[in-house]
Amino acid sequence: MRAPIADGSSRTSTIPNAAFGAFIASIIPARSVISSFNGPTTSAVLVVREYPAISMAALILPRASPSRASKKSSCLGVRVFVITVYFSVTLHYDQNVFLKLLRLIRVSNMKEKFEIMLSGGHPNSLGRTLEVVDIILNDEGSLECLFECYSSDNPTVRLRVSNAFKRIFRQKPNWFVGYVDKFQSLIPTLNQASAEWTLAQLHLEFINLLNKEQKAKAINISKEQLRNSKDWIVIIQTINFLEKVAKEDEALRHWLLTKLNLISKDSGKAVSKRAAEIHKSLTM
Repeated sequence: MRAPIADGSSRTSTIPNAAFGAFIASIIPARSVISSFNGPTTSAVLVVREYPAISMAALILPRASPSRASKKSSCLGVRVFVITVYFSVTLHYDQNVFLKLLRLIRVSNMKEKFEIMLSGGHPNSLGRTLEVVDIILNDEGSLECLFECYSSDNPTVRLRVSNAFKRIFRQKPNWFVGYVDKFQSLIPTLNQASAEWTLAQLHLEFINLLNKEQKAKAINISKEQLRNSKDWIVIIQTINFLEKVAKEDEALRHWLLTKLNLISKDSGKAVSKRAAEIHKSLTM
């Protein structure tokens, strides 16, 4: 890499071969992440040409100094990797930006891969969910990519994302700890029943991993789900969780008993039966 310095000349900077190889392997299909690097500062252009001249990608990296024009057209057909990067700060900062770039590229690529794997087939089937689970169990870092799939426009993908997370956390419960806050922030905004009942199940199964604030938030989320949801699975999974915490919280117990009385009268058979069972367990 040739990097300009203050006096107008330039110097050569190097990166480890392994990092460079990973970058080249990832950068070509990852054009969708370039907008992540747009910011309030001016930009530097990084141009990559693949050997032997198959494609070319331009990425935008944040920098503070004026940019130089790049001669893209004259470099087509070059049979070596050519990278032009203009840095305006220290090499340490540039390396951090480079590592951030690699991480975003990886997340983007893996998210796209998982979305493809989790789409298709009958919506109520698992599809290739188990394949995704196996990949992630062997690579904890890709868990972030699965979480990003909750942003998919495809409801089937989001349904299978929830299914995959339950399977993963049941095998790796400690991984749930790092995602509690993310789940509690995102799921209430999705307006998808499968995500809501998944969160209720996770709250119940891993209640001992929740801190005081997370448990309080779980209760508030569950109350909102009972007020707003008409989905019978959401209602059952939510009252299952609330039953557990209500046994140790008198105020919550009183609130839930009142709610169960209404649910047992106005809901379908399965919900009414479960509501009656929980009501009985809380009044014994």
